[in-house]
Amino acid sequence: MLGNLFKKQKPAKPELNFIQNYKNKDLFFIRTNPWGWLNKEEIYLPKNVDGKPTMITFDFWSQEIYLDATGQITVRELIEIACKQYNDSGMDIPEGIDQILVESLESLVYELKVVEFSEIKRQLPKDIEEPIA
Repeated sequence: MLGNLFKKQKPAKPELNFIQNYKNKDLFFIRTNPWGWLNKEEIYLPKNVDGKPTMITFDFWSQEIYLDATGQITVRELIEIACKQYNDSGMDIPEGIDQILVESLESLVYELKVVEFSEIKRQLPKDIEEPIA
């Protein structure tokens, strides 16, 4: 009886309803902008905004998604990978993680225009695959 009390529980697995109904869930996504390391943990993107040189930095999820934007995984697979990372670390998967990740991805696609969707797998060009010096 006490054995059950101290047994490690599996992390909670929320329902991921948002991704199930998301129209672009089976599309691949690929980054379109060169990037570099700002420091050991953060990346930056040099970009012209309104004709002015700008350095774009990201919050945690946007950076993770940008680095995963290799043209080799779909949006659905991105969600699966994130959930697996939570499970593997013994953490509960946050409620609504699928919507959070999709909204971050869409911001990169539609607002910043540094990632694009693709119906097929694509290879990153070398100048975008590797960080700039």
